[in-house]
Amino acid sequence: MRIFPSALILLGLLTVLLAPQIPHLVVASDPATIHVPQDYPTIQAAVSAANPGDTIIVSSTGSPYAGNITIDKSLSLLGASASSTIIDGGGTTPGLLVNSTSNVEVSGFTIRNSDSTDSELAIVSSTNVTVSGNILVSTLNPPGNGTFVANSNLVVVRNNVVTGNIYGIAVQGGFSNVIQSNNVTGNRAADLYLGNTTGDRVSNNILRISQSGLDVWDGSTGNTVSRNTVANNTLAGVWMISSANNLVVNNNIDWNNATSNSIGVYLQSTSGNQFYYNNIRHNGVQLYGVYSTDMVGNVWNDMGNIPRGNFWSDYRGLDNDTDEIGDTSIPWPCPTGGHPCTVFGGPAGVDYYPLMNATKLPVLNVTVTALPLSGCSVPSPLRISFNSSVQGGSPPYQYSWRFGDNTLGGNATTLTHQYTARGELFATLTVNDSSIPANSVSEIVSITSFSGGLALRLKDSSGNPVSGANVTSTSQPPGLAKIYQVTNSTGIAYFPCLPPGVYSFQVSRQGYQTLRTSLTITNSILAQSITLSQTTSQNSFPLYLLEYVGIAATLSLIVVLIVLLRHRMKRQMGSSGSARP
Repeated sequence: MRIFPSALILLGLLTVLLAPQIPHLVVASDPATIHVPQDYPTIQAAVSAANPGDTIIVSSTGSPYAGNITIDKSLSLLGASASSTIIDGGGTTPGLLVNSTSNVEVSGFTIRNSDSTDSELAIVSSTNVTVSGNILVSTLNPPGNGTFVANSNLVVVRNNVVTGNIYGIAVQGGFSNVIQSNNVTGNRAADLYLGNTTGDRVSNNILRISQSGLDVWDGSTGNTVSRNTVANNTLAGVWMISSANNLVVNNNIDWNNATSNSIGVYLQSTSGNQFYYNNIRHNGVQLYGVYSTDMVGNVWNDMGNIPRGNFWSDYRGLDNDTDEIGDTSIPWPCPTGGHPCTVFGGPAGVDYYPLMNATKLPVLNVTVTALPLSGCSVPSPLRISFNSSVQGGSPPYQYSWRFGDNTLGGNATTLTHQYTARGELFATLTVNDSSIPANSVSEIVSITSFSGGLALRLKDSSGNPVSGANVTSTSQPPGLAKIYQVTNSTGIAYFPCLPPGVYSFQVSRQGYQTLRTSLTITNSILAQSITLSQTTSQNSFPLYLLEYVGIAATLSLIVVLIVLLRHRMKRQMGSSGSARP
């Protein structure tokens, strides 16, 4: 039997319509290096042309590059020199935005003069971003922000100079970010702001000459603040509001004394924070707690076998047993309570173990890394790999680990620990060398074992549970995959462990109208009830039947076309006398 070309076309169409949909396979090419202005005249043009994984190298040309640059893919953007490779917003545009992406590096630029409602460099809804070796500056009035990290995770801001902005570095939301070794000086509102963020590590920064050096506000928890210099600020050195379970250790909080009311450490609605080994010196008011709970609800020593607290420059008590810890005029400051530490008649001071001498930078330099920095410890334990390195002192070294969950580790530079506890945990490595007396130093890493979750209960308009409904996230914090559950017989979809952030869910079930909702997950289980509306009878025809009806209709149409075509061709051949049996 002869198959005519037109029939072959129709059969091909049938094959396409009925074949399973196979996704296209995209094979990534090797990463390329793009040069600006040699290959592209502007940075944005190079970014737009780049493939994920490429490196863009920007040369100094003597003239600034235009701002309003957006990076929305994985790449490295490297300037030739921070002092001469300049991105300028001109007071009318943002500087540079890293938006909804991952694995980005920005280094070697001066980014300046964004408009007053934006930032020199903003990182929004992104993960695994490194910003290092940049100068972020504004000379405008009013200025914008320096670096703004919004709802992002695993962002590293290191070795930058940030000056002349409203906020120098601001972190809003997200978790497990690192702010390290930056010189953040002369910004207007605050040098460094943490807002509603979890498990961040703030270390070795210079925070000076602003209204406040460090703001820890609005539900910030589980953050480590260590070895920073917080000085010469007009309102407060460390300003903590509505935040809990943060660790503040080994900082110099000095000379915040522009007026007699300038405060070293300001606390309002705080609890569970721990302060020790800090040098709190020469502030207008060393410590102020707005409420009595700010005085008694935080810990002011290392909770060791022989507790050690903080050094206060105005402490004049005595050390009766020569252990370098004060034994009289305690607790300090304000051993008799009241002004200036808190309102009149408030509780006494906070530090029962004040140090007789200021803490000094250790001889040893210890670095600790942890991978991952956060995760879920239910239903399976959270497995964290720790690695350390030591420089200085007199080797060999002795290592002692405390994992923050009441367990200890042995004498090792690398090890792995499994966490079953939930919440903000501080893993501490203490290293001693072989000198006499031995040098000792501790390094701390914030580990976030997520304690948030969601119990979503679905019911119909009569209050009956809706089982078998699909609950699927349509958006989630950066770096996370979609999550999915089906409601059980009681109408509940339970997600026992979720990172903090904003989630959007789609809820659907045959016979009910599809519903979408957004929820914010924090460090607790959120119980939420949602009512689904039933569809009307005329709209309750199952969708899968519509799919089969569509396929059947398509098959019928093709069959009819083939029959008509063959009938027409037979008639043509019959009229020409060329028909064969």
